[in-house]
Amino acid sequence: VYKRQPDEVAAAFLSDQIFGLPPGNFYNFPKEIAAVSLEDANGAAKELLFPDNLVIVSATSAPAK
Repeated sequence: VYKRQPDEVAAAFLSDQIFGLPPGNFYNFPKEIAAVSLEDANGAAKELLFPDNLVIVSATSAPAK
């Protein structure tokens, strides 16, 4: 169990509600991600990502004046 500030917990519950996820989904998400095998991730990448259509974007803060 991760120690979280009350506002972080409230924000997580609110996000679950906004996105229609079951309450407390944020507790299960790290376990679900950890359960994905490298083979599963590579298979999904091959199916869904097309290198010729990828765009790399970089963003930084504006320089101080």
